[in-house]
Amino acid sequence: MAGPQAPDRSGRALLVGVGLVYADTAVLALALPDVLADLHASVRLVAATLVVFAAAVAVGVPLASLALRRRGPRPVAVAALTGFAVATLLAGVAPGIGVLLAARGLQGLAGGALLAAAVHLVTPRATAVALAVGTALGPAAGGLLTGIVSWRLAFLAQVPLALAAAVLTRHADPSGREVTSRHGRAASGVDIGRGLLREGAGGLLAGGLLTLQVLAGLLTVDVWQEPTVIAVGLQLLVAAGVLVPLLVRSSGGRLGAAGGALVLAGALVSLGLLPGRHAGLLALAMLLGGLGVGLARRLLDPGAAGATPAGAAVARHVGIVLAAALAGTLLAGDLTPAADRASVPVAAEVLRADLTLAQKVPLTVDLYRRSRSSDTLPQVLQAFATVPAGAPRRAAQRAVTATLQDVVTTAWHGAFLAGAGLAGAALLLALLVGSGGSGRPWAATALLVALGVAATAALAVGTDRAGDRVPVVPATSCAHPLPAPATGGIDGMLQTYALRALDAAACQLGTNPEALVLQLAGAGPGRLTQQQVCGALDTALRRAIREGAGPLAGLASGLLDREGGLPGLLNAVGLSIDCAP
Repeated sequence: MAGPQAPDRSGRALLVGVGLVYADTAVLALALPDVLADLHASVRLVAATLVVFAAAVAVGVPLASLALRRRGPRPVAVAALTGFAVATLLAGVAPGIGVLLAARGLQGLAGGALLAAAVHLVTPRATAVALAVGTALGPAAGGLLTGIVSWRLAFLAQVPLALAAAVLTRHADPSGREVTSRHGRAASGVDIGRGLLREGAGGLLAGGLLTLQVLAGLLTVDVWQEPTVIAVGLQLLVAAGVLVPLLVRSSGGRLGAAGGALVLAGALVSLGLLPGRHAGLLALAMLLGGLGVGLARRLLDPGAAGATPAGAAVARHVGIVLAAALAGTLLAGDLTPAADRASVPVAAEVLRADLTLAQKVPLTVDLYRRSRSSDTLPQVLQAFATVPAGAPRRAAQRAVTATLQDVVTTAWHGAFLAGAGLAGAALLLALLVGSGGSGRPWAATALLVALGVAATAALAVGTDRAGDRVPVVPATSCAHPLPAPATGGIDGMLQTYALRALDAAACQLGTNPEALVLQLAGAGPGRLTQQQVCGALDTALRRAIREGAGPLAGLASGLLDREGGLPGLLNAVGLSIDCAP
C-alpha cells in the first residue's frame, strides 16, 4: 500500500476541525473566572463545562460508529462539523450556565463524531499534528480572546472556521482515497496490546497536562490576580512542547515516554508544594511540564504501535474527565478548611492595621464570613468598601490580599498532586510500552530526560524549602500584644483600653486576640463559652482602666459604670457583643 500523502485542501480543512475539537478541551481554562462573573454561577458548575465537553467527546466517538457504517465517513464529518459550529455558536451566546453546559455537551458529541470520521479521511500522523497544535493553542487563544473582548469570543471565533471546514469537506472529490490503515500488515496481538497500553498512558498523560494548564490558569488568574503569569507560563509550556520533538527526532522509545511522564509528574508535585504565591516557581513548573509532554509525545501519537486514533481520542478524554473529577473534588474539599486557616492570620493583619477599632472589628468579621461564602477573591475584598479610602485602607487591603492568596494557594496542593498521580500512572504504563531508541537521537533523549528530572527535583526541593509564607500568629497574646492605636483623644483612649483588655483576656484564656474577636462576634469556631470570654474580658478591661493614669482613665471608668459594664464601653468603639447570661 502506498505511504501516506499530504492532505489535500479538504483534508487540511478537516484537520482544522480536528484541531478545534482538541483546542476546545481547555479553551476556557483561563476564562473560567470571567464566565463565573458573567453567568453568576458557582465554581463547580463553571468547571463542569470542561468535564461535560470531554465526557461527551468520549461518548461521541463510539456512538458515531453506526452512522459511519451506514453513511460513510465524509457525510458524517460534514454533519459533525456543522453540528459543532451550531453548538459552538450556542455556547458563545449562552444566557446562563445551564445553556452553556448543554451547548458544551452538544459540542462534545459532534466533536467525538468528527474524530471518529477523521480516522478514515486523514492519516494518524496528520491527526497527531492537529492534536498537538490544538492542545497547545487552545488555552492560550481562549485566554487572549477573553482578555481582548470576552470569553464568548473564544467560542464565536470558531464558528466560521468550522462552517468553512464543513463546506470544503462536503465539496471534496468523492473519489479521494480514504485512509484505512497506516500499516502494511494486520496488527499483531502484541501490537494491539501495546496500543491499548499506549492509549491508556496517553489518556492519563493528557489528564495530567490538563490539570497543569487549568489549575495553573485558575490559580494565577482567580487567586493571584496575575493573568500575565499564566500567559508567560503557557508560552513556555507550548515552546518546550514544540521544540523538544524538533530537537529529538527519534522518539526515544520507552525512555522518552517514561522520562517525559516523570518530568510532568515532577512539575505537578512542585506546584503541589507551593508555599504561597510565587510566579517564578510556577513559570518554571510550566516550562518543565512542556518538556515532559514533548519527551512523551509518542504516548499521544494516535496511531503508534497498534493504537487507533479513535481509541486514543476516547482514552484521552476519559483521562481528562478523570483528572477534572479528581482535581475538582479535592479542590472543593480543601477550600473551606483553607478559609478557616486564613481567618486568624487575616484578623491579625486587620487588628494590626492603622485603622480605628470601630473599623477593624466589623471588617475582621465581614472578611471571615465572606471568605467562607464567596467564590472569588474580589468578592471577599469587597468588605473593604465600608472603610474610608486612604493610605491605611490600601495598606490593610494589600496585607490581607497577600495573606489570603498565600493561604488559598495551599488549598490547591491536593488537586496538583492528583494530577501528578495521573502522570505517575502514565509513567508505569509507559514502562510497559515501546522499545529503546538507538544512536545519537536516543542519546539526546536521554540527556533531556536527565536534565528534566534533575530540574524537577531541584524545583521540588526549592518549593519545599521556601517555607510557609502565611504569617504565623502567636498562640497567645502574652508576649505579643496588639499595637496601640495612632489616634489620640477620647477615641484613642477607648481603643487603647479595649485593645489592652483583648490582650489580657486572650492571655488569660490561652488564646490570641484575633480568635477572641471572631468568637465574640460569633464568626469563628471556639473552644470557650461566651460567658467565659465575656467574664475574662470584663475583668481585664476594669484592670486596664484602674492601671491607667490621668483624667481620661477616670472618664473611661465612669463610662464603664454608666454604660453597664463591658458591652457599653466596647459598643462605643464599634464592637457589639452579647454578654447576657
